[in-house]
Amino acid sequence: MKNSLRNVAGAVRMGLFWAAGLMPVGPLIGLIVDPQESMDEPWGVVGAFPGFLCGVVFFALLRIAEGRRRLHELSVPRVVAWGALSGLLVPLLFVLLVAMGLGTWRGGRTPWPLVSLATGASILGSACAAAVSLPVARWWRRRTSEASAVPVHTWDQRDE
Repeated sequence: MKNSLRNVAGAVRMGLFWAAGLMPVGPLIGLIVDPQESMDEPWGVVGAFPGFLCGVVFFALLRIAEGRRRLHELSVPRVVAWGALSGLLVPLLFVLLVAMGLGTWRGGRTPWPLVSLATGASILGSACAAAVSLPVARWWRRRTSEASAVPVHTWDQRDE
């Protein structure tokens, strides 16, 4: 039970970290999709929400595929590949849900140029977020291991 709660907390933390990092991607997509700013969309959320989902999927992929290995123990190419895969899976899941009838597109037809743009941005953004997550995880690991390595003074030690 404690381990599963730790995994959920880790997935949420990873999702929030990625959401904050990918939030600026939404307005960039808005500049491409809607250069006249005629759409009333919260473009920051357009980047943050998929970023959160991709971060959670990335965490789950690492737990499933890498087993007991932690993020800070992995290589950069491996982490970037897992990040890119999570960036592909989230838009693919969205398209599959719409294809199953659990949602609809505006106008009744699939806007494939928009889907491909969002998928490409998701893959690139997730790969970049994963590449940034690795040094952050290594830094955090060093920080916590240094804090726990504080020397303990015992009474039988003599200062000479």
